[in-house]
Amino acid sequence: SEITVSYQLKNNAYVLFKIMDNIGREVINISDGKKTTGIYTENINISELAEGIYLFTANINGEFQTIKFIKL
Repeated sequence: SEITVSYQLKNNAYVLFKIMDNIGREVINISDGKKTTGIYTENINISELAEGIYLFTANINGEFQTIKFIKL
């Protein structure tokens, strides 16, 4: 299984994605580093994660957005 994340950068930015389990342990860390202006799509492989509840966090230039998802 994969999670597909699409995003657009209006300015150059530092990009970091993390997935944490339901007790806050980091299970996946994807640091894309510095990206230039543009539209991007990232496919994140979650096939090795156990079934459960996870938090996906996107950090773009220090601005965070977090969503909860359930892997079945």
